[in-house]
Amino acid sequence: MWKSADGQTHNMIDHVLISSKLRSSVTNSHAFPIANVGSFLQLLLADIRLKLKARKSHSRIHTFDTRKLNDPSIVAAYESIASKRLVPISDALDNEKYGCIDQMWGKVVVAFNDSSSSNFL
Repeated sequence: MWKSADGQTHNMIDHVLISSKLRSSVTNSHAFPIANVGSFLQLLLADIRLKLKARKSHSRIHTFDTRKLNDPSIVAAYESIASKRLVPISDALDNEKYGCIDQMWGKVVVAFNDSSSSNFL
C-alpha cells in the first residue's frame, strides 16, 4: 500500500515486476502492511521456484610445452612468428588507430596463442 505524505491518499499497488522468462517462477506473494521499515513502503514476501542448470564448458584449456624453449632454434622460430603477428598491432598503436583497449588486448592474446600453438603444442 502506498501512502501519500499528507496521509490522506492511499493506493494499493499490487504488482511485482519480473522478467517474462521468470513469470511462471513466482508461485505466491504476500504484502505485510504492519512491518515498520521506516518509510511508506511495505515488505513483500514472494515464493519463487527456480530450476538452475549448470553451464557446460565446451572449451578445452590448451597447455603449451614450455620445455621446448630450451632449444635455441625453436626460440628463434617463435620470436620470428610472434613478431610478425604483433607488427600490425604495434603499428595500430603507433598510429593511434585503435578503438577499445580490450579489443587490442584480445588481438595480442590471439597473436601469442597462435604463435605458441604453432611451436609448443
